[in-house]
Amino acid sequence: MKLTNEQLKKIYYGAYNFGETEDGYLQAFQYTQQQMQYFKEAADFWYDRCMASSAKTLEFRTSATTFSFEYKIIWL
Repeated sequence: MKLTNEQLKKIYYGAYNFGETEDGYLQAFQYTQQQMQYFKEAADFWYDRCMASSAKTLEFRTSATTFSFEYKIIWL
């Protein structure tokens, strides 16, 4: 089974908002859009750090004996 980004959002915790990369991957942010705008205007140093996706978890229950994920980690 392949989850859509909308389905993935339901099991993705620790994010205040989501975006989508150019190639269709879900991107999670730990700050609100307003906070990110503030950081962007304040300094590149802080804005770059607020773009990082840290402290996120995927939480779900399954009876499957195996499962796998395809994911991409990007640091810009």
